[in-house]
Parts: sequence; structure tokens; C-alpha cells
Amino acid sequence: MQLRMDGFVPPATRSYLGHTFIIESWPEASIDKSAAFVKVLTFAANLSGSSLNSYINGEDARGERRMNNGVIRTRKALKNALVELLREKELREITISEIVSRAGYSRATFYAHYQYKEDLLDELVEEVIGGFLSAFKEPYENDRKRYDLGQLTPSTVRIFQYIGENESAFALLLKRDNLGFQEKLLEAIRTIFTQEYDLLFPRVPAHIDREIYINQNVYSILGLIAYWVNSGFRYSAKYMTDQMLEIARLSMPRMAKL
Repeated sequence: MQLRMDGFVPPATRSYLGHTFIIESWPEASIDKSAAFVKVLTFAANLSGSSLNSYINGEDARGERRMNNGVIRTRKALKNALVELLREKELREITISEIVSRAGYSRATFYAHYQYKEDLLDELVEEVIGGFLSAFKEPYENDRKRYDLGQLTPSTVRIFQYIGENESAFALLLKRDNLGFQEKLLEAIRTIFTQEYDLLFPRVPAHIDREIYINQNVYSILGLIAYWVNSGFRYSAKYMTDQMLEIARLSMPRMAKL
């Protein structure tokens, strides 16, 4: 684990109370490393056991995870490096040394954040899917009572905008089946449709099998996304959103008659 204090993270490895502290950079080249580590221990000693553990584990006073800007920048650089390398070779062929070299960091930095390169990939996939789900939920999350598919506009439906903003990641992850991204995205969409079925599909008659209807819509959305990605993002995000909404509205009158 890393213990950050007053803007620096230690460049050597030390242990205290069973935790490993990695000091990666120093405010001044001439600083006495031993003296700096004493400061770390003094800071740690002033915390209670639970507070120390929370601080080391990256939690705030409420026990919630926190992440400073330096950690965010480092992890983003490592993930960008992984994406670049995955365009060139398979994951099994990529080494941690290649990842950190491409990102401009040391191996010690990598191991301060991840244990394996697969952990880095998992976090990348989780972030991409998490952002997609947030974009998907945006039209109804803040005002569920007023949600109406017939009233949605391209400005309120952001899933294609989000994909366009993360074009490189989607293009890579969707085309590489062995990374498990497509199945995880499918499952994430299926989970939303299952949990929000009554809200998202209020006009579907009771005699329509719910599971079949959900899966038909899951694969329909994934098919549109895959088509757009495989076409090299031939159309704009707005055009794709327009088409998706028009297609969805075509089925509304028919559903009302069933």
C-alpha cells in the first residue's frame, strides 16, 4: 500500500505495522530519505489504528474510497499504455515492463496500484462499462416519474456520445473477443433491462415473455453499437441516437395493439 503525505509519495520501499510504503518521488532531490520516512511514521503514529488503516487503504473519514489526482493520472496513463499495446499484440504477449515504459513510469509504480496486468485490464473494462451505464441511465435517473421513451431526444440520450468520446477503448475492446468485454457489456445491459423493466418497457403486454423480450432488446442495442464501431464510426453520435430512437418508436404503436 502507499501512504501519501504532504504532496510526496516515498521512492523506496519501507514497512510499518505490516503495511508497505512506496516513496516514488521527492519534493527535493537533496532530501534525506530516512528523515522523510520518519515523517511518514510520525504522521502514521498520530492516527488511531482504524484511522491509519483507513488512510492507508485510501478511505475518507466515512470509510468511503478516495483517490487523489496523482493516482488518477497514474492509472489513466497505465490504462492508455495498455490500450496502445493491445492494438499491437495480445495481452499474453504484453509485459509489465512494456506497460510502464509506454506510460513513463517505473515497475514500482505499477505494483503500487496493481498486482497483475489483468487487474489493469479489469479496471479499464469496469470503467468503460460503468461510464456507459451512467450515460444509459441519465435520461431517467433524476426524474423517473416523467420518463417517457416517446419524449426522448438526442440531447438527452448520451450512450453514443459516450462511446464516441471513448472511441479507442470501444474499438479495441469490442473487436477483441478474448478480452471478455462484449459479454460483460451484454450482461450489464441485460441487468439494467431486468431491473428497470416496468419503467423502460411499460407498454409490453403481459403475455410477451419478459426474458425473451429483454434479450431481444439487449442484442439489438449491442448490434447497433457493434455496427457503428465496425464501420469505423462512419456516422455521427447524434445520427446514431436519432436512428435508435426512431427504431424504438416504431414498435410503440404495435405494442399498444397487442
